[in-house]
Order: sequence, then structure tokens, then C-alpha cells
Amino acid sequence: MDLRFTPEQEAWRREVRDFLARELPEKYEFATDFEERDVL
Repeated sequence: MDLRFTPEQEAWRREVRDFLARELPEKYEFATDFEERDVL
């Protein structure tokens, strides 16, 4: 089973991240270098 994101899903993720980077106030800034495999 292939659990990778499709190209469409990857595009959506980029779009959401770009939107958040543009629209969130600075005090709500988030780390964009987070990788899915990182452990919280």
C-alpha cells in the first residue's frame, strides 16, 4: 500500500502552508521546517 501523498495532495499542503505563512499574525508563526517523520 502506497501511503505517500498524491501530487494533488502535496499541492494542497503547499497552498495551505503558504496561506498560513502569509495570513497568520507573527505571534502565531509556525515552523515550516517540520517534517512528517519528526516526533513531537
